[in-house]
Amino acid sequence: MITVNKNFFYDWMVLDGSPSGWVASTIKNDIIILSFFNNLNDIKFKQNTTIYIDIPLKLPDSISSYPRITDLRAKKLLGKYHSSIFYAPLKNWLDLSFFEINQICQRHSKPKVSIQSYNLFKKISEAQKYF
Repeated sequence: MITVNKNFFYDWMVLDGSPSGWVASTIKNDIIILSFFNNLNDIKFKQNTTIYIDIPLKLPDSISSYPRITDLRAKKLLGKYHSSIFYAPLKNWLDLSFFEINQICQRHSKPKVSIQSYNLFKKISEAQKYF
């Protein structure tokens, strides 16, 4: 059974971003509970809820820390599926254009940001502000 709920008063939840908002889910008594929220501030949950989110929260501060060691390790572990891992951007890149970021990467001989990764910046920025 799948139910839709607007409050998340559970021990844990999983968040996933979509172009128009966020999907929150959990399982309670073998029931999958799903909700959609326009933004993270709309989610009501109990204080000690464990939140799992597939968005980088700890971003590198400098170009010398890009890409993160953990991102490189994850890509290596995934082998031929490595493209599902996007490098976490620098904090100050969240306010820059795709072109500006890739110029910086090129100047420092670092991997460029893909358009798919860049399109996640809005969600990364929202998660940064929320958490």
